[in-house]
Amino acid sequence: MLTILPQLNEWKIVTIVQLAIFLVCFIAFIIIAVHQFNKHNGIQRIRMFLIGLTLFHLFKIMGAILGLVFIHQDTFNTNIFIPTYIFDTISMAMLTNAIKSLVEVMLLHQQKQNMPPPSYDPKYLENGHYEQQPTRPKKEKLNFPPFKILSLILLAAVILNIIGISQLSSGETTTTVKTLTKVSSVLFLAGVLLLIVLMVYIHGSGQDFEMVTKVLIGALIILIVRCSYTMASAFSGLSFVHPNQFMIYFGHWQYYCFMGMVMEAIAGCIVLWAFSVW
Repeated sequence: MLTILPQLNEWKIVTIVQLAIFLVCFIAFIIIAVHQFNKHNGIQRIRMFLIGLTLFHLFKIMGAILGLVFIHQDTFNTNIFIPTYIFDTISMAMLTNAIKSLVEVMLLHQQKQNMPPPSYDPKYLENGHYEQQPTRPKKEKLNFPPFKILSLILLAAVILNIIGISQLSSGETTTTVKTLTKVSSVLFLAGVLLLIVLMVYIHGSGQDFEMVTKVLIGALIILIVRCSYTMASAFSGLSFVHPNQFMIYFGHWQYYCFMGMVMEAIAGCIVLWAFSVW
């Protein structure tokens, strides 16, 4: 088992940069959320989106903080590495789910716009005019089963990733760890690809928010690169004895920096822009 991390100084720089970037993005997100709260008179409709994007930023920030702690340990500590790896990996599921939630809100908005005007029931005659009482509107609900399937895929990916990586506590990479991390990485990618297909379908059906939809599709395409990095790390085998070149803190920092951190940062900024113009 490695006791000294290769490219230690480079990993320190990458981790500090990650912490700085996502702290700034999180502050920007809070500012935009406050503006949107005032603009739309509340956040009830976008609650799930806000939760998803908040978790995304917090996971990236916590992952960077734990990463710095892990790097500065005198002895190898799997109890710090495990949550670091988990936070860094499942963050992309939070971002994907946030995009899905924002699209759901947009579709609900359009569904409301296309609804027929409310019906009125005459109650009584007063002063020669009918007093009309609007019937109680039905609760808004988006009926789009593929979104439910997508949520289940992302949930399964997160659960399998957590279970698989948690079994590294012994320091040994078992067949179960390899299988679970591989399956979870495939599910992360499947979730992103499914959401792209759904958004292309939505865009092609003549829905509103065409520009925002195109931009969000662009963010998801960028996330494909991030998913590819996770798959490369999982399928190359997670091992502390013989770490692969894609493994965070043990492999080459360039792979994580440009295929992982930068891709998530760009995708996150795109989502923030889409949220700001919504």
